[in-house]
This record gives sequence, structure tokens and C-alpha cells, in this order.
Amino acid sequence: MECAILEIDGSLSVLKKPQYQNTTKQDLTILPSPETKPVELIYDGNILYENLSNHSYDEEWLLAELKKRNFAVFDIAYAVVGTKGNLSIDLFRNQLN
Repeated sequence: MECAILEIDGSLSVLKKPQYQNTTKQDLTILPSPETKPVELIYDGNILYENLSNHSYDEEWLLAELKKRNFAVFDIAYAVVGTKGNLSIDLFRNQLN
């Protein structure tokens, strides 16, 4: 214990020695990761262009991702980019990728 103070209301406040104090993100100069929300990109076989334009994704990127998986837009019931940037696809034939 570095220091202890008996407060007027009778409580005891204790200041721990530096080696025993809790480390914070600020102490480590770690910047918080930006909060991201899932972005729906395809619904019912149609590209949601408004969602593409409001985020850092574009049609070229989306079509390239679908081509990697051998899918066409009309194959997809639902596609969403998750909070970690991963593209999840639900096909009409009920297969998840």
C-alpha cells in the first residue's frame, strides 16, 4: 500500500503502489477498435446498392468475393459483411458459406 486516507465520512481510501495498480488500455497506448455494424449487401437475389454506397464496400469487391465462391447474385438469398469484415452468404438452396 502506497498511501491510505481515512475520509471524513469514515471510509478508507487506499492508493496502491504502482506495481500493484491495474493496467488500462490507455497505459498500454492501445487504441480501441472502431465499432462496426453488420452490413447487408444482398437480399433475395438483389444487391442492396444503398448499403454498398454508404460503406467502404463496392460492387466490384462484392462480385469478386462471389466469384471466389463460384456464386452469382441470383443464387443468394442473403449476404452480409459481419463486424469483423467477413462475408457470410445464405443461398436459396439453404447452404451456408
